[in-house]
Amino acid sequence: MPDCYDPTGVAPLMKQLKSQRLIKILIGDATEAYLMSETLLTNASEYFAKAIRHETSMGNTEPGVLSFPDDGDYKGAWEVLLFWLMTKSLPLELTSQHGEIPDVDCYEPWTRIWVLADKYLLPELQDAVMLEMLYFFEGELGSFLAASPSDGELVNRLLRISPVDSPLRRLIAEEVVRSLYGYGGGGLRFQDLLDSDGTTGLSASLVVACHDYMLNGKSYLRWRGYGGASQSTAWKEYLVGDVPTKHWVSEHLPELYPAQEEEGYEEVGYEQEGQEDE
Repeated sequence: MPDCYDPTGVAPLMKQLKSQRLIKILIGDATEAYLMSETLLTNASEYFAKAIRHETSMGNTEPGVLSFPDDGDYKGAWEVLLFWLMTKSLPLELTSQHGEIPDVDCYEPWTRIWVLADKYLLPELQDAVMLEMLYFFEGELGSFLAASPSDGELVNRLLRISPVDSPLRRLIAEEVVRSLYGYGGGGLRFQDLLDSDGTTGLSASLVVACHDYMLNGKSYLRWRGYGGASQSTAWKEYLVGDVPTKHWVSEHLPELYPAQEEEGYEEVGYEQEGQEDE
């Protein structure tokens, strides 16, 4: 008979917490370390679990220390990553959950956090960031990338650091195309992209993004279907993990795109062009 006062698995975890070891995390050339629970790290990511199992063989001079010397430019993203590991949420300033549209300065932090989460095998964090970006870019919630010509440097930086053939690169390329062609050009000019020359896979990313933009009537079918007739499931294609069963963004989808009640409207995917012409 089950013992409700001694649930399976709780005792071993409590024993582990009593003998908890803290891991020092050093970012870039910093000498001051962040301290994180070994259990939390190993349960969060196979990368961290493997790194802790092989501490001394991964360039560390002492046990209990994980060094990431190549991540000096990602210190802010690392701090958000550690925040997320402890809270399973993003800071409010990086979300629209607090009732205000995030500042355009969120573009780069979102991108860097996604890249870092990709590097260290944290798909849940990647998807949390991606849902924020999708929500922000959709409709009138957020401005296009490069609202002014001076933002060209930012666009080039985002294109360069986004992994080739990734959902992140796809989204950024799509927003670049939307900025070039939508609403009077959005401020971005073709010559602003010259600094991105040589970025692996850039041409293919932009060509595909432009093709999809024109195919779908100068739009991207992320949340809604062709012509706004129905909701789309295309947003799932931008996620790398399991589709979240619960996320605050989902609570706002009905009011963003109320489902049409007329017959013949069905949920559509990204490749579908929608209803047939009458």
